[in-house]
Amino acid sequence: MQSCIKRGVWSICLSLTLVELSGCVSITSSNPKVREQFVNGTTNQTILAMVAQNDIDPSVRMAATRRLTDQSMVKTVATEDEDGDVRRTAVDQLADKDLLATIAQTDSDADVRRAAMDKLTDPMALAKIAIKDADPGIRKGAMERISDRTILAAIATKAKDGAIRKSAVDKLNLAIHNSHMMAPPTYEWLAGAYIQAGATDDAVL
Repeated sequence: MQSCIKRGVWSICLSLTLVELSGCVSITSSNPKVREQFVNGTTNQTILAMVAQNDIDPSVRMAATRRLTDQSMVKTVATEDEDGDVRRTAVDQLADKDLLATIAQTDSDADVRRAAMDKLTDPMALAKIAIKDADPGIRKGAMERISDRTILAAIATKAKDGAIRKSAVDKLNLAIHNSHMMAPPTYEWLAGAYIQAGATDDAVL
């Protein structure tokens, strides 16, 4: 019979107190609901880390991941788990902004990318998503959170998605109106603003 835990849990159990040890019967149960119930009742980070990485049931791994406090372990789950829902759960716990930006741009699951994008504040990272993400909803979500004029100008001249370009121009129009500039931005103005600010293609592409 296949073990519910892929490896190593009994070696951990041997080091626990008698009270904690009683839980090892639950965590090695063939019933995922029993294992999840145990996970939801423990704060033992060693066991939670083992379960988050090794339980064969995604719902149990998700439950363990929600209770992790070790950011290094959260990073491991966010980048290595094979299940998108588990990775998204880890992303919700993740504090590393650089890693969030990477996940938001590279994860194969759109829901995971969206969850990571929702936690970003860096306009440059958001611009890359607004220009390049394969999902139009994610591109739109990233675009809505950008207000930097230079980056908006870059998006208006570089994005392939017409709706994203229009959104960038509309935001620039509003910014220009609020700054009392008389004329709306032309393509040449946008390109000039982009170049004059010292931006390069690599800055947003």
